[in-house]
Amino acid sequence: SQQAARVAGKSIRIPPEILAASDPDVVIVAPCGVRLQEAHAMTERLLEQAWFSELRAVREHRVAIVDGNQMFSRPGPRLVDALEWLVSYLQNRAEVAPSGFPWQAFGG
Repeated sequence: SQQAARVAGKSIRIPPEILAASDPDVVIVAPCGVRLQEAHAMTERLLEQAWFSELRAVREHRVAIVDGNQMFSRPGPRLVDALEWLVSYLQNRAEVAPSGFPWQAFGG
């Protein structure tokens, strides 16, 4: 099948200006290869940047930090948990979230 031959492309870096211009309702921080505690520290450092602290999602406390290393960066069954958590967060449906999912709300 064609899917078997499909290879993911490299990650791309988006300039802060592009993200700021989109002014998202929600930001989910899940850096590749980074555990939850380190991702939280990285997000704290983002607050030093005016473009980040001015985002609607940050002002309205709709920033979530996820252990991207465990949940989003590796193929496998945990991707299903990650999708379920994503649905629960975006739709405000806590009952859908997998128990013990490694994330935390970021209050800034």
